[in-house]
Amino acid sequence: MNISDRLSLLIRDTKIRAIFLSTIVIVALSFYRVYIAGTIRVDGHGLYGIPVIIVFNGFLLGLAVYTINLYRLWYDATLDIRTVRLFAFILAAVFSFMTPMLSNDIYSLLCYGDAANRGVDVYAGVELLSISPFFDHVSSLWKAAPCVYGPVSLGTSRLACMVAGGNLWIAIGVYKVLVFLWAIVFIEMSYRISVVLKASVKPFLFIVLNPVFMLQGVAQLHCDMPAIALCSCMLYFFFRRNWYLTFLFAGLAILAKMNFVLVLGFLVVALFLDRENWISFLYKTASGICVTVMVLFVFYYPYYTSTETFGAPLRFLFGQNPGKSISEVIGDVVYFAPGVITGHNDELQSNIHKSSGAPDGQLGTWLLVKKICQIFAFLLSAVIFIRFWYSKGDSKQWMSVFLRLLLVFLLFYSHVFYAWYLMILLPFVWYETDRRFMQWLFVLTSFSNVHDIMCSVQHGTWVYFAVLPLTLLSVL
Repeated sequence: MNISDRLSLLIRDTKIRAIFLSTIVIVALSFYRVYIAGTIRVDGHGLYGIPVIIVFNGFLLGLAVYTINLYRLWYDATLDIRTVRLFAFILAAVFSFMTPMLSNDIYSLLCYGDAANRGVDVYAGVELLSISPFFDHVSSLWKAAPCVYGPVSLGTSRLACMVAGGNLWIAIGVYKVLVFLWAIVFIEMSYRISVVLKASVKPFLFIVLNPVFMLQGVAQLHCDMPAIALCSCMLYFFFRRNWYLTFLFAGLAILAKMNFVLVLGFLVVALFLDRENWISFLYKTASGICVTVMVLFVFYYPYYTSTETFGAPLRFLFGQNPGKSISEVIGDVVYFAPGVITGHNDELQSNIHKSSGAPDGQLGTWLLVKKICQIFAFLLSAVIFIRFWYSKGDSKQWMSVFLRLLLVFLLFYSHVFYAWYLMILLPFVWYETDRRFMQWLFVLTSFSNVHDIMCSVQHGTWVYFAVLPLTLLSVL
Protein backbone atom coordinates (compact mmCIF):
# COMPACT_ATOMS: atom_id res chain seq x y z
CA MET A 1 0.00 0.00 0.00
CA ASN A 2 1.51 3.36 -1.05
CA ILE A 3 1.05 6.79 0.55
CA SER A 4 -1.89 7.78 -1.68
CA ASP A 5 -3.72 4.58 -0.73
CA ARG A 6 -3.12 5.26 2.94
CA LEU A 7 -4.32 8.86 2.60
CA SER A 8 -7.46 7.61 0.87
CA LEU A 9 -8.01 5.16 3.73
CA LEU A 10 -7.64 7.96 6.28
CA ILE A 11 -10.05 10.25 4.45
CA ARG A 12 -12.75 7.58 4.30
CA ASP A 13 -12.59 6.83 8.04
CA THR A 14 -15.17 8.91 9.98
CA LYS A 15 -13.17 8.68 13.20
CA ILE A 16 -10.08 10.05 11.47
CA ARG A 17 -12.08 12.91 9.99
CA ALA A 18 -13.49 13.76 13.43
CA ILE A 19 -10.01 13.79 15.00
CA PHE A 20 -8.65 15.98 12.20
CA LEU A 21 -11.56 18.43 12.41
CA SER A 22 -11.23 18.74 16.19
CA THR A 23 -7.53 19.48 15.72
CA ILE A 24 -8.37 22.30 13.30
CA VAL A 25 -10.87 23.72 15.82
CA ILE A 26 -8.35 23.70 18.68
CA VAL A 27 -5.66 25.37 16.54
CA ALA A 28 -8.16 28.00 15.34
CA LEU A 29 -9.19 28.74 18.96
CA SER A 30 -5.56 29.48 19.83
CA PHE A 31 -5.46 32.19 17.14
CA TYR A 32 -8.83 33.53 18.34
CA ARG A 33 -7.41 33.84 21.85
CA VAL A 34 -4.44 35.85 20.56
CA TYR A 35 -6.79 38.11 18.58
CA ILE A 36 -9.13 38.79 21.53
CA ALA A 37 -6.35 39.14 24.12
CA GLY A 38 -4.32 41.38 21.81
CA THR A 39 -1.09 39.56 22.61
CA ILE A 40 0.53 36.18 22.09
CA ARG A 41 1.57 36.08 25.73
CA VAL A 42 -0.54 33.76 27.90
CA ASP A 43 -0.05 34.54 31.61
CA GLY A 44 -1.68 37.80 32.69
CA HIS A 45 -3.73 38.13 29.51
CA GLY A 46 -6.74 35.98 30.24
CA LEU A 47 -10.17 36.15 28.66
CA TYR A 48 -13.51 37.09 30.21
CA GLY A 49 -17.14 37.35 29.12
CA ILE A 50 -18.26 35.79 25.82
CA PRO A 51 -14.68 34.90 24.68
CA VAL A 52 -14.36 32.69 27.78
CA ILE A 53 -17.44 30.74 26.75
CA ILE A 54 -16.18 30.39 23.17
CA VAL A 55 -12.61 29.37 24.02
CA PHE A 56 -13.31 27.14 27.01
CA ASN A 57 -16.30 25.30 25.59
CA GLY A 58 -14.75 25.13 22.12
CA PHE A 59 -11.55 23.66 23.55
CA LEU A 60 -13.48 21.24 25.77
CA LEU A 61 -15.64 20.12 22.84
CA GLY A 62 -12.66 19.74 20.50
CA LEU A 63 -10.70 17.78 23.07
CA ALA A 64 -13.70 15.53 23.81
CA VAL A 65 -14.27 14.77 20.12
CA TYR A 66 -10.55 14.10 19.67
CA THR A 67 -10.29 11.76 22.66
CA ILE A 68 -13.54 9.84 22.10
CA ASN A 69 -12.71 9.14 18.48
CA LEU A 70 -9.11 8.30 19.36
CA TYR A 71 -10.41 5.75 21.88
CA ARG A 72 -12.76 4.29 19.26
CA LEU A 73 -9.84 4.08 16.85
CA TRP A 74 -7.75 2.35 19.54
CA TYR A 75 -10.58 -0.02 20.49
CA ASP A 76 -11.31 -1.08 16.89
CA ALA A 77 -7.62 -1.32 15.93
CA THR A 78 -8.47 -1.59 12.24
CA LEU A 79 -5.69 0.65 10.89
CA ASP A 80 -2.27 -0.81 10.13
CA ILE A 81 0.77 0.63 11.87
CA ARG A 82 2.16 2.49 8.84
CA THR A 83 -1.15 4.28 8.26
CA VAL A 84 -1.19 5.33 11.92
CA ARG A 85 2.38 6.63 11.55
CA LEU A 86 1.38 8.70 8.52
CA PHE A 87 -1.62 10.15 10.36
CA ALA A 88 0.59 11.00 13.35
CA PHE A 89 2.94 12.96 11.07
CA ILE A 90 -0.01 14.86 9.58
CA LEU A 91 -1.55 15.70 12.97
CA ALA A 92 1.81 16.81 14.35
CA ALA A 93 2.24 19.14 11.38
CA VAL A 94 -1.20 20.69 11.97
CA PHE A 95 -0.73 21.04 15.74
CA SER A 96 2.58 22.81 15.06
CA PHE A 97 0.56 25.84 13.90
CA MET A 98 -1.13 26.25 17.30
CA THR A 99 -0.09 29.42 19.14
CA PRO A 100 0.82 29.36 22.87
CA MET A 101 -2.47 29.02 24.75
CA LEU A 102 -2.10 26.52 27.58
CA SER A 103 1.25 27.62 28.98
CA ASN A 104 3.65 30.54 29.08
CA ASP A 105 6.72 28.27 29.34
CA ILE A 106 7.90 28.78 25.77
CA TYR A 107 8.82 32.39 26.59
CA SER A 108 10.93 31.33 29.58
CA LEU A 109 12.75 28.82 27.40
CA LEU A 110 13.37 31.35 24.63
CA CYS A 111 14.51 33.95 27.16
CA TYR A 112 17.06 31.54 28.65
CA GLY A 113 18.28 30.56 25.19
CA ASP A 114 18.64 34.15 24.04
CA ALA A 115 20.32 35.23 27.28
CA ALA A 116 22.76 32.29 27.07
CA ASN A 117 23.64 33.35 23.52
CA ARG A 118 24.48 36.78 24.95
CA GLY A 119 26.86 35.27 27.51
CA VAL A 120 24.59 35.14 30.57
CA ASP A 121 25.08 32.29 33.06
CA VAL A 122 21.43 31.16 33.03
CA TYR A 123 21.94 28.26 35.46
CA ALA A 124 23.67 29.99 38.35
CA GLY A 125 22.47 33.57 37.98
CA VAL A 126 19.30 35.32 36.88
CA GLU A 127 20.24 38.97 37.38
CA LEU A 128 20.98 39.57 33.69
CA LEU A 129 18.06 37.69 32.13
CA SER A 130 16.43 41.04 31.33
CA ILE A 131 19.06 41.51 28.62
CA SER A 132 16.88 39.32 26.40
CA PRO A 133 14.15 41.06 24.34
CA PHE A 134 11.86 38.15 25.27
CA PHE A 135 12.08 38.91 29.01
CA ASP A 136 8.84 40.94 29.14
CA HIS A 137 6.85 37.91 27.94
CA VAL A 138 8.11 35.70 30.80
CA SER A 139 5.71 35.17 33.71
CA SER A 140 6.59 36.83 37.02
CA LEU A 141 7.58 33.57 38.76
CA TRP A 142 10.16 32.64 36.13
CA LYS A 143 11.66 36.10 35.78
CA ALA A 144 13.52 35.45 39.03
CA ALA A 145 14.18 31.73 38.42
CA PRO A 146 17.39 30.05 37.24
CA CYS A 147 17.17 27.89 34.13
CA VAL A 148 15.78 24.45 35.05
CA TYR A 149 16.02 23.10 31.49
CA GLY A 150 18.86 20.77 30.59
CA PRO A 151 21.48 21.60 27.94
CA VAL A 152 19.62 19.65 25.22
CA SER A 153 16.44 21.72 25.63
CA LEU A 154 18.44 24.89 26.21
CA GLY A 155 20.52 24.13 23.10
CA THR A 156 17.36 23.75 21.01
CA SER A 157 16.20 27.13 22.29
CA ARG A 158 19.57 28.74 21.65
CA LEU A 159 19.52 27.56 18.05
CA ALA A 160 16.07 29.10 17.50
CA CYS A 161 17.18 32.38 19.08
CA MET A 162 20.34 32.52 16.93
CA VAL A 163 18.16 32.45 13.82
CA ALA A 164 15.52 34.84 15.21
CA GLY A 165 17.83 37.75 15.97
CA GLY A 166 15.55 39.05 18.73
CA ASN A 167 12.28 38.69 16.81
CA LEU A 168 9.77 36.79 18.97
CA TRP A 169 7.59 35.49 16.14
CA ILE A 170 10.59 34.17 14.22
CA ALA A 171 11.97 32.58 17.41
CA ILE A 172 8.67 30.79 18.06
CA GLY A 173 8.43 29.73 14.42
CA VAL A 174 11.96 28.31 14.29
CA TYR A 175 11.51 26.61 17.66
CA LYS A 176 8.30 25.02 16.37
CA VAL A 177 10.19 23.61 13.38
CA LEU A 178 12.84 22.15 15.70
CA VAL A 179 10.19 20.65 18.02
CA PHE A 180 8.42 19.18 15.00
CA LEU A 181 11.69 17.43 14.11
CA TRP A 182 11.82 16.04 17.67
CA ALA A 183 8.22 14.85 17.18
CA ILE A 184 9.23 13.05 13.98
CA VAL A 185 12.02 11.31 15.91
CA PHE A 186 9.55 10.25 18.60
CA ILE A 187 6.98 8.91 16.13
CA GLU A 188 9.59 7.13 13.99
CA MET A 189 11.40 5.53 16.92
CA SER A 190 8.07 4.43 18.43
CA TYR A 191 7.27 2.85 15.07
CA ARG A 192 10.61 1.03 15.05
CA ILE A 193 10.03 -0.22 18.60
CA SER A 194 6.65 -1.56 17.54
CA VAL A 195 8.31 -3.42 14.66
CA VAL A 196 11.01 -4.88 16.92
CA LEU A 197 8.42 -6.04 19.47
CA LYS A 198 5.99 -7.17 16.77
CA ALA A 199 3.38 -5.38 18.85
CA SER A 200 -0.23 -4.77 17.91
CA VAL A 201 -1.19 -1.37 16.59
CA LYS A 202 -2.91 -0.43 19.88
CA PRO A 203 0.06 0.73 21.99
CA PHE A 204 1.62 2.54 19.03
CA LEU A 205 -1.66 4.34 18.30
CA PHE A 206 -2.07 5.37 21.95
CA ILE A 207 1.48 6.70 22.11
CA VAL A 208 1.80 8.73 18.90
CA LEU A 209 -1.76 10.14 18.74
CA ASN A 210 -2.14 10.85 22.46
CA PRO A 211 -3.59 14.32 23.22
CA VAL A 212 -0.85 15.05 25.76
CA PHE A 213 1.83 14.40 23.14
CA MET A 214 0.11 16.47 20.46
CA LEU A 215 -1.13 19.35 22.62
CA GLN A 216 1.61 19.76 25.22
CA GLY A 217 4.60 18.47 23.29
CA VAL A 218 4.07 19.44 19.65
CA ALA A 219 1.72 22.43 20.05
CA GLN A 220 2.79 24.03 23.35
CA LEU A 221 6.50 23.23 22.92
CA HIS A 222 7.37 21.83 26.34
CA CYS A 223 10.86 20.41 26.80
CA ASP A 224 9.31 17.02 27.57
CA MET A 225 9.09 16.70 23.77
CA PRO A 226 12.84 16.21 23.13
CA ALA A 227 13.00 14.21 26.36
CA ILE A 228 10.46 11.58 25.25
CA ALA A 229 12.00 11.51 21.76
CA LEU A 230 15.36 10.61 23.32
CA CYS A 231 13.66 8.23 25.76
CA SER A 232 12.10 6.38 22.81
CA CYS A 233 15.59 6.08 21.29
CA MET A 234 16.76 4.69 24.64
CA LEU A 235 14.00 2.06 24.67
CA TYR A 236 14.65 1.10 21.05
CA PHE A 237 18.25 0.21 21.89
CA PHE A 238 17.08 -1.38 25.16
CA PHE A 239 14.86 -3.78 23.21
CA ARG A 240 17.77 -4.39 20.81
CA ARG A 241 19.99 -5.16 23.84
CA ASN A 242 22.56 -2.49 22.97
CA TRP A 243 23.31 -1.37 26.51
CA TYR A 244 25.86 1.35 25.78
CA LEU A 245 23.55 3.23 23.42
CA THR A 246 20.67 2.62 25.83
CA PHE A 247 22.47 4.45 28.65
CA LEU A 248 23.81 7.10 26.25
CA PHE A 249 20.27 8.08 25.22
CA ALA A 250 19.15 7.86 28.85
CA GLY A 251 21.74 10.53 29.60
CA LEU A 252 20.54 12.68 26.70
CA ALA A 253 16.93 12.37 27.89
CA ILE A 254 18.00 13.60 31.34
CA LEU A 255 19.79 16.50 29.63
CA ALA A 256 16.47 17.43 28.03
CA LYS A 257 14.53 17.30 31.33
CA MET A 258 15.85 16.45 34.77
CA ASN A 259 12.96 14.24 35.93
CA PHE A 260 13.91 11.67 33.29
CA VAL A 261 16.62 10.59 35.71
CA LEU A 262 13.86 8.21 36.87
CA VAL A 263 14.43 6.05 33.77
CA LEU A 264 17.76 4.93 35.24
CA GLY A 265 15.80 3.06 37.91
CA PHE A 266 13.87 1.28 35.19
CA LEU A 267 17.06 0.28 33.37
CA VAL A 268 18.89 -1.01 36.46
CA VAL A 269 15.97 -3.22 37.57
CA ALA A 270 15.44 -4.46 33.99
CA LEU A 271 19.11 -5.40 33.77
CA PHE A 272 18.83 -7.28 37.05
CA LEU A 273 15.76 -9.20 35.87
CA ASP A 274 17.43 -10.19 32.58
CA ARG A 275 20.84 -10.92 34.12
CA GLU A 276 22.82 -13.96 33.02
CA ASN A 277 24.83 -13.85 36.24
CA TRP A 278 25.86 -11.35 38.90
CA ILE A 279 29.12 -10.39 37.21
CA SER A 280 27.36 -9.63 33.95
CA PHE A 281 24.72 -7.55 35.75
CA LEU A 282 27.28 -5.53 37.71
CA TYR A 283 29.44 -4.95 34.65
CA LYS A 284 26.56 -3.78 32.43
CA THR A 285 25.12 -1.58 35.18
CA ALA A 286 28.44 0.03 36.12
CA SER A 287 29.54 0.61 32.54
CA GLY A 288 26.10 1.91 31.58
CA ILE A 289 26.01 4.40 34.47
CA CYS A 290 29.51 5.53 33.51
CA VAL A 291 28.30 6.22 29.96
CA THR A 292 25.39 8.26 31.31
CA VAL A 293 27.66 10.25 33.64
CA MET A 294 30.09 10.95 30.82
CA VAL A 295 27.26 12.24 28.62
CA LEU A 296 26.06 14.51 31.43
CA PHE A 297 29.61 15.77 32.02
CA VAL A 298 30.29 16.54 28.34
CA PHE A 299 27.06 18.54 27.88
CA TYR A 300 27.11 20.36 31.22
CA TYR A 301 30.83 21.22 31.14
CA PRO A 302 30.48 24.31 28.90
CA TYR A 303 27.92 25.73 31.35
CA TYR A 304 29.65 24.76 34.59
CA THR A 305 30.87 27.66 36.73
CA SER A 306 30.39 26.28 40.26
CA THR A 307 28.20 23.90 42.20
CA GLU A 308 25.47 26.52 41.78
CA THR A 309 25.11 25.35 38.17
CA PHE A 310 23.23 22.38 39.64
CA GLY A 311 22.35 23.73 43.07
CA ALA A 312 20.40 26.84 42.06
CA PRO A 313 17.94 25.07 39.70
CA LEU A 314 17.40 22.19 42.15
CA ARG A 315 16.75 24.56 45.07
CA PHE A 316 14.22 26.45 42.99
CA LEU A 317 12.39 23.30 41.89
CA PHE A 318 12.22 21.73 45.34
CA GLY A 319 11.37 25.07 46.95
CA GLN A 320 8.19 25.65 44.95
CA ASN A 321 4.91 25.71 46.84
CA PRO A 322 2.28 23.10 45.91
CA GLY A 323 0.64 24.13 42.65
CA LYS A 324 -2.06 22.58 40.43
CA SER A 325 -1.52 19.29 42.26
CA ILE A 326 -3.59 17.04 44.45
CA SER A 327 -1.78 18.57 47.45
CA GLU A 328 -3.12 22.01 46.55
CA VAL A 329 -6.65 20.80 45.75
CA ILE A 330 -7.07 18.69 48.90
CA GLY A 331 -5.29 21.38 50.94
CA ASP A 332 -7.79 24.01 49.79
CA VAL A 333 -10.73 21.71 50.56
CA VAL A 334 -9.40 21.13 54.09
CA TYR A 335 -8.58 24.82 54.62
CA PHE A 336 -11.80 26.38 53.30
CA ALA A 337 -14.32 23.64 54.20
CA PRO A 338 -14.96 24.79 57.82
CA GLY A 339 -15.81 28.31 56.65
CA VAL A 340 -18.07 27.08 53.87
CA ILE A 341 -19.90 24.71 56.24
CA THR A 342 -20.45 27.42 58.86
CA GLY A 343 -21.31 30.09 56.29
CA HIS A 344 -18.20 32.21 56.94
CA ASN A 345 -16.68 32.05 53.48
CA ASP A 346 -15.41 35.63 53.00
CA GLU A 347 -11.82 34.40 52.82
CA LEU A 348 -12.73 31.90 50.11
CA GLN A 349 -14.43 34.60 48.02
CA SER A 350 -11.39 36.85 48.41
CA ASN A 351 -8.99 34.04 47.54
CA ILE A 352 -10.86 33.11 44.35
CA HIS A 353 -10.24 36.56 42.88
CA LYS A 354 -6.54 36.70 43.81
CA SER A 355 -4.07 36.20 40.98
CA SER A 356 -1.20 35.09 43.23
CA GLY A 357 -0.11 34.51 46.79
CA ALA A 358 -1.66 32.56 49.65
CA PRO A 359 -2.31 33.27 53.35
CA ASP A 360 0.04 31.61 55.82
CA GLY A 361 -2.69 29.26 57.02
CA GLN A 362 -3.56 28.15 53.52
CA LEU A 363 0.12 27.61 52.65
CA GLY A 364 0.64 25.65 55.88
CA THR A 365 -2.29 23.39 55.00
CA TRP A 366 -0.83 22.80 51.52
CA LEU A 367 2.53 21.81 52.98
CA LEU A 368 0.96 19.48 55.55
CA VAL A 369 -1.14 17.74 52.88
CA LYS A 370 1.94 17.56 50.66
CA LYS A 371 3.85 15.62 53.34
CA ILE A 372 0.92 13.25 53.88
CA CYS A 373 0.57 12.66 50.13
CA GLN A 374 4.30 11.99 49.80
CA ILE A 375 4.23 9.46 52.65
CA PHE A 376 1.21 7.82 51.00
CA ALA A 377 3.04 7.77 47.64
CA PHE A 378 6.11 6.18 49.21
CA LEU A 379 4.10 3.46 50.96
CA LEU A 380 1.97 2.75 47.88
CA SER A 381 5.09 2.55 45.69
CA ALA A 382 6.71 0.16 48.15
CA VAL A 383 3.62 -2.09 48.12
CA ILE A 384 3.49 -2.10 44.29
CA PHE A 385 7.19 -2.87 43.96
CA ILE A 386 7.29 -5.55 46.69
CA ARG A 387 4.28 -7.34 45.19
CA PHE A 388 6.00 -7.34 41.81
CA TRP A 389 9.32 -8.49 43.27
CA TYR A 390 7.84 -11.47 45.07
CA SER A 391 5.80 -12.44 42.02
CA LYS A 392 9.14 -13.00 40.24
CA GLY A 393 8.03 -11.04 37.21
CA ASP A 394 10.15 -10.41 34.12
CA SER A 395 11.23 -7.19 32.41
CA LYS A 396 7.95 -7.01 30.45
CA GLN A 397 5.92 -6.96 33.65
CA TRP A 398 8.44 -4.56 35.15
CA MET A 399 7.67 -2.00 32.42
CA SER A 400 3.97 -2.08 33.38
CA VAL A 401 4.85 -1.78 37.07
CA PHE A 402 7.24 1.10 36.33
CA LEU A 403 4.43 2.87 34.47
CA ARG A 404 2.29 2.69 37.61
CA LEU A 405 5.15 3.88 39.82
CA LEU A 406 5.59 6.90 37.55
CA LEU A 407 1.89 7.68 37.94
CA VAL A 408 2.07 7.45 41.73
CA PHE A 409 5.08 9.79 41.67
CA LEU A 410 3.42 12.35 39.39
CA LEU A 411 -0.02 12.35 41.00
CA PHE A 412 0.80 12.01 44.70
CA TYR A 413 4.50 12.56 45.43
CA SER A 414 5.15 15.56 43.19
CA HIS A 415 3.77 18.69 44.85
CA VAL A 416 3.53 20.47 41.48
CA PHE A 417 1.57 18.98 38.59
CA TYR A 418 1.03 20.00 34.98
CA ALA A 419 -0.48 18.07 32.09
CA TRP A 420 2.80 17.85 30.19
CA TYR A 421 4.38 15.91 33.07
CA LEU A 422 2.34 12.93 31.83
CA MET A 423 4.37 12.75 28.61
CA ILE A 424 7.00 10.66 30.41
CA LEU A 425 4.41 7.84 30.64
CA LEU A 426 3.95 7.42 26.90
CA PRO A 427 7.13 5.47 26.03
CA PHE A 428 6.36 2.85 28.71
CA VAL A 429 2.92 1.52 27.68
CA TRP A 430 4.18 -1.13 25.25
CA TYR A 431 3.35 -4.14 27.43
CA GLU A 432 0.20 -2.75 29.06
CA THR A 433 -2.66 -5.24 28.64
CA ASP A 434 -5.14 -4.05 31.29
CA ARG A 435 -7.98 -2.49 29.29
CA ARG A 436 -9.48 -0.67 32.28
CA PHE A 437 -6.13 0.87 33.09
CA MET A 438 -5.73 2.04 29.48
CA GLN A 439 -9.25 3.51 29.55
CA TRP A 440 -8.29 5.44 32.66
CA LEU A 441 -5.12 6.68 30.94
CA PHE A 442 -7.26 7.97 28.08
CA VAL A 443 -9.34 9.96 30.59
CA LEU A 444 -6.32 11.26 32.48
CA THR A 445 -4.29 12.30 29.43
CA SER A 446 -7.36 14.08 28.06
CA PHE A 447 -8.77 15.86 31.13
CA SER A 448 -5.34 16.97 32.26
CA ASN A 449 -5.24 19.30 29.26
CA VAL A 450 -8.46 20.99 30.42
CA HIS A 451 -6.57 21.71 33.62
CA ASP A 452 -4.27 24.12 31.74
CA ILE A 453 -6.96 26.07 29.90
CA MET A 454 -7.12 28.17 33.09
CA CYS A 455 -3.98 29.96 31.85
CA SER A 456 -6.20 31.64 29.23
CA VAL A 457 -8.96 32.63 31.67
CA GLN A 458 -9.27 35.52 34.12
CA HIS A 459 -9.14 34.63 37.81
CA GLY A 460 -12.53 34.46 39.51
CA THR A 461 -14.54 33.35 36.47
CA TRP A 462 -16.95 30.41 36.45
CA VAL A 463 -14.41 28.30 34.55
CA TYR A 464 -12.39 27.89 37.74
CA PHE A 465 -15.34 26.14 39.36
CA ALA A 466 -15.61 23.75 36.40
CA VAL A 467 -11.94 22.91 35.91
CA LEU A 468 -10.81 22.03 39.44
CA PRO A 469 -13.52 19.41 40.12
CA LEU A 470 -12.93 17.87 36.68
CA THR A 471 -9.20 17.67 37.42
CA LEU A 472 -9.76 16.02 40.81
CA LEU A 473 -12.24 13.54 39.31
CA SER A 474 -9.80 12.59 36.56
CA VAL A 475 -7.09 11.93 39.15
CA LEU A 476 -9.45 9.80 41.25
